[in-house]
Amino acid sequence: MENNHQTVALMEAKKILEKLHETTEISISVIAVGKYRLTVLTFDEVTSTMNISAEWPIELLTDTDIYAFRAKQQTKGQAQASSNVWLSPPGNIYVTALLKLS
Repeated sequence: MENNHQTVALMEAKKILEKLHETTEISISVIAVGKYRLTVLTFDEVTSTMNISAEWPIELLTDTDIYAFRAKQQTKGQAQASSNVWLSPPGNIYVTALLKLS
């Protein structure tokens, strides 16, 4: 049953990335960090990395997976969980990490 949930989650993630790819370039890197697998998804420009992480299928999270959504530029960046919005111009790093806390 778990494999079926993961398959559905992978299909959801693929749809999210295909939709984003219509408007921005995307690169994906996978890095081993100790027992963890860090998947870094880098976007040239997005509204907010928090928006992407909010849509990401949580079924893909395991005890050893970490997803980092990185943008070179955000057009509607958000301050943590607040409603503050600011422009995030190129030249800085904007990241939201998603991981399972045990």
